Amino acid sequence: YFDAIRYIAAMPTVIGLRDALVAAGRQDPWFQPMADNLSRGSPTTAHVAFEYLRRCHQMSLRQVLDLDLVLARNFQRHRDFCEGVRALLIDKDRKPVWSPDRFEAVEKSLVDAHFRAD
Repeated sequence: YFDAIRYIAAMPTVIGLRDALVAAGRQDPWFQPMADNLSRGSPTTAHVAFEYLRRCHQMSLRQVLDLDLVLARNFQRHRDFCEGVRALLIDKDRKPVWSPDRFEAVEKSLVDAHFRAD
């Protein structure tokens, strides 16, 4: 799976990564659970995680840990965190209503807000 994973991970956008992973899942069942999890999860979280990996590439461990704390605080302020807890742990309906609900609707300003230390 090395070549396929490398190809998927090299996508320049989170939408491209999602689409490549979904395509891989159609060709090989090994990729299907990962494609399903990404497609069903919070689009905002996927965008933030993608940006996080991009930013952390050149950071020191101290900088990464500092950023982790900023992200943890900001994720709690965003409604998707509470919605995920509700859908998985409280109501257990496993039907979260994400905001925004589509990968294509996540604005850069929303992603950037997660990285601001207020």
